Amino acid sequence: MTGTQKRFLWMIIFTSAIAGVLYGYDLGIISAAFLVLPKHIPMNETMMGFLGSAVLFGGAFTILIAGPLADFIGRKKMIVAANIIFLVGVALLGFAQTYIEIIAGRLVQGVGVGIITIVVPLYLAEVLPSNYRGRGILAFQLLLACGIFFANLVGLHFTASENWRGMFLSSGLPCLLLLLLCFGLPESPRWLVAKGKKVRALNILRRINPPALAQSEVLDIESNLEMTKGESNWRALFDKRYTWALFLVFSNAILIQLTGINSILQYSGIILKEAGLGSNEAAMLGSTILTSVIIVIPLLVMFIIDSFGRKKILCIGTAGVFVTLAAAATVFLTMAPSTNRGIAMIVCLTAFLISYSFGPSGVIWLMLSELLPNKIRSVGMSAALFANSMVSSIFAIVFLQLSTYIAYSGVFYMCSIFGLLYFYIAYKYVPETKGKSLEQIERELVGGLK
Repeated sequence: MTGTQKRFLWMIIFTSAIAGVLYGYDLGIISAAFLVLPKHIPMNETMMGFLGSAVLFGGAFTILIAGPLADFIGRKKMIVAANIIFLVGVALLGFAQTYIEIIAGRLVQGVGVGIITIVVPLYLAEVLPSNYRGRGILAFQLLLACGIFFANLVGLHFTASENWRGMFLSSGLPCLLLLLLCFGLPESPRWLVAKGKKVRALNILRRINPPALAQSEVLDIESNLEMTKGESNWRALFDKRYTWALFLVFSNAILIQLTGINSILQYSGIILKEAGLGSNEAAMLGSTILTSVIIVIPLLVMFIIDSFGRKKILCIGTAGVFVTLAAAATVFLTMAPSTNRGIAMIVCLTAFLISYSFGPSGVIWLMLSELLPNKIRSVGMSAALFANSMVSSIFAIVFLQLSTYIAYSGVFYMCSIFGLLYFYIAYKYVPETKGKSLEQIERELVGGLK
C-alpha cells in the first residue's frame, strides 16, 4: 500500500469518526445539565428519566429506517443528513424555554445520532480493507469517547455559572466541522456496485488497494450480490441461514446496554453526589476524571485489535465489566455516604470504564458490521441497534427510580450479572473475525460455523 493510499484511508477514518463526537457529546453533556437544570426548569425523577432517554428514544426509531434509507440514497448522503438534523436540534435547545421544548430538542438530536449510530460503522466496514477495518471502527469509538470527555470538561466549565444553554449549544461546533469535512468522503464501493455503478466503485477501491486486489474485490462483491438477488432485506432477517449471526449480533447489542453504561455516564454526576461528593462542582470534577480514561483505552485497542483479535479483547473487557460493577455495588452497600465513598466510587467506575472501553465499546461496532451478511447488514444493524437503543432508553427512564427502590448497590449488582452473561456468550460463542473479508465471514457463518 502506497503512502497516498494510507493517507486517503486515514482521511476516511478520521472524517467519519468525528461523527462519534456528536454521539459521545450528547451522552456526556446531559450529566452536567442534570446538576443545574432542575433549578431553572422544575422536574421530578421521572421527568429527568425521560429527558435522559430522549436522545436514545429519538435515535431508536430513526435507526429502523436509517439502514433502508442508506441503501436507497447512499451512506455518504445519510451522514450529511444526520449533521443537518443534529444542528436543528442544537438550535431548538438554544431557544428552549420549557421542559417540553428541551425534550423536543433532545429528540431531534437523537434522530441525527440514530443515523450516525448505524450509518457510520456501516460505511467504515464497507469502505475499509480488512486490515484497517478494526482500527477504523475503533476510531469511531475513540472519538465517541472524546466527545463524552470533552462534554464533561465543558459541563465542568459551565456548572458554576449554571449556564445549561451554553452546555447544549457547544455541541454544534463538532457538527459543523464534520459537515464541512464529509463532502470529501467517497461513497461506499459496495453500495455503488449494488446500484450498478461498478466503474466508480472500482476507482474508489483502487485508491485504497492494489489494482489487482481492487478488481478481485469488485468481483467478490458482485458474486455475493448475485447470490442474494431478489430477496427482500427485511424478509431475509427471518431466513434460517442468518439465525446464528443475528443471535450473536442481538445478544451483543442488548447485553452491552444492560451493563448500564449509558445510564451510568448520563447520571454519573448524580451518582457521585449521592456517593458523598457534596457539591455540583466536586461531582462534575469526579465525572470528568473518570471519563478521561475512555480516551486512552480505545486508542490502545485501535492499534492492537487487527492483530490481537476481537474475541480476546471482548472476553477481557466483559470479565472486567463484571468484576468492577460488582465492586461498585459493594462500595455502595458497605460504606456510609462520605468523601471516601465518593472517591471509592470514582475508582470503581473508572475501572469499569477502562474494562468497558477495552472490550465491549469498540468491539460492539465490529460485531454489528462484520457478523451480519451483506444482504441484511443495513437492516440487521437497524434492528439490532433499535433493540440496543430501546433497552438503553428504558434503562435511562427507570435508573433513578430503581436506585430508590433497590438502592444503587442493587442496580450495580444487577448490571454486574448482565456483564457476567455477556462474558459467557463472548467466550463461548463469538467467533474471531480478524483479517477476514466481510464475504469470507459471511460464508463461514451462513455455512454453519459456530
